[in-house]
Amino acid sequence: MTKRIALSALFLSILLAAPPAMAQAPAPAPSAQAKPKGQGTPQTHHCYVEGKLQADLTHKKCTAQGGTWKKDVGTKEAPAATAPPSPGQAK
Repeated sequence: MTKRIALSALFLSILLAAPPAMAQAPAPAPSAQAKPKGQGTPQTHHCYVEGKLQADLTHKKCTAQGGTWKKDVGTKEAPAATAPPSPGQAK
């Protein structure tokens, strides 16, 4: 009986001395966290039904109504290339 008590005491002392394994849940991935309002990727495509902009429609609703989902005019497709050389520089 004393052997059992001694083993229990040893086990409890080890358990209490060890750092807690999952005392604190890990932080969620950045993509899972909600972004503050007004930040994020701006929308570059919108719905056009019969040539008129329908900004309130989603892609799915737009195509269901016979509209087209187009890229906005004036949005950049790729980052700008390096600046052209200035007039005094050798080419």
